[in-house]
Amino acid sequence: MHCDGCKEFTLLVRCPRTHAFKRLSDRTGESRALQRRDQVLLSVLFVATIAYTAIAPNFDQPFVSYAFASAIIFLCVTPGTKTAHWILAFMAGGVFAVCYLGFPLDVGQRTLFAPCAGAVGRGCLLVLGWRAIWTTGEQRRALQKVWALSIGLVLFVFASLIALNITVWVHRPLLDYYLYVFDGSLGFQPSFLVGQIFGRYKEVSAAEHVIYNGLPLAIALLCAAHLKSKAPWRPLLIIATAGVFGYLVYFAFPAAGPIHVSGAAFPNSPHAFGALSRLRPHPLYAVGGPRNAMPSLHVAWVLLIWFNCRPFSPRMRLLALMYVLLTMVATLGMGEHYLADLVVALPFAVGVQALWPPARYKIFALAEGLTVVWLLALRYATHFFLLSPLIPWGFTLASTAISLDLYRHLIFWVEPLQPTDG
Repeated sequence: MHCDGCKEFTLLVRCPRTHAFKRLSDRTGESRALQRRDQVLLSVLFVATIAYTAIAPNFDQPFVSYAFASAIIFLCVTPGTKTAHWILAFMAGGVFAVCYLGFPLDVGQRTLFAPCAGAVGRGCLLVLGWRAIWTTGEQRRALQKVWALSIGLVLFVFASLIALNITVWVHRPLLDYYLYVFDGSLGFQPSFLVGQIFGRYKEVSAAEHVIYNGLPLAIALLCAAHLKSKAPWRPLLIIATAGVFGYLVYFAFPAAGPIHVSGAAFPNSPHAFGALSRLRPHPLYAVGGPRNAMPSLHVAWVLLIWFNCRPFSPRMRLLALMYVLLTMVATLGMGEHYLADLVVALPFAVGVQALWPPARYKIFALAEGLTVVWLLALRYATHFFLLSPLIPWGFTLASTAISLDLYRHLIFWVEPLQPTDG
């Protein structure tokens, strides 16, 4: 190496013309200043949005409260969560609880557990968001993933409620009489029977209400369990897909549920089996309320939770199955659904699951075809079901067996859970 070359290189480094490096440093400082300004604006906007949900009307419904409460689960699984983060979350939750009590919200929806869980959940969501915005380095990516999932779940619940309101605004005539006659053709009215049990045992009723409204918590647990997979958004997107298809079916077969149609007659005054033949099912035009009974999306969603627990331990799958059964009891006892809604939810859920990679379109076609057959039979074959209780029971058992067999074929094509390096 030539010595003059070395001197030349040294002069170049120390030359005043190397001031360009300083300019690069200046630009980096300016970029950091702009980034800090964006972080401040995003933080203020996020805090203001969460605070608004604590004082705005229609945000105090139990379903919404549990959606916010799901952030507690996500904060638990977030890497690097410390005691100080929990203290800040509970302090913010206390402020939101005071806001909840200080504003005239829907008194009919007020319970003790749901709003408190929602207030603490808002505090946890704030801490998650603050850390995702301000944390630097490799940990920021993991925090942003968890934060995005928690926000996605809240937005899913909001979108579901908006779609539910659309069914009210459109006000399609109800087909509840057809579902009522089918349930009665079984020999008894399942929803009325479970409703009577709920009426006698208030503690059971209260627990089932928590199970019914706590669906967002179950979705959050599933998403949290999938965080280490290559597709942590997969469970939420599958459940959202079921919501899109389900709300389309609501317009094809609008029904509200026995408590909305029977009124004071629920749950103590069902028609006897012999009296059903004298009923002439017909659409109902004067009844308001949401049209979200057929199929039961609540049951379809918990079935999809159970389906997507397959990569995990047998204990977790068993807990998910127990949650399915308890949710089915809740939907009946609360008067939100007929048994027919629950029966149709099974092939509907299998069809939705079959759409996702690795997609099995044949299974999708068979499962959703069975769903369509049910809709047509319930609408046009009610008197056929009344010939004997064996007929509706046979249809119900056959449909359940076919749906479970389709699911059995489907799970052979489900990819195992693939952990990521993070």
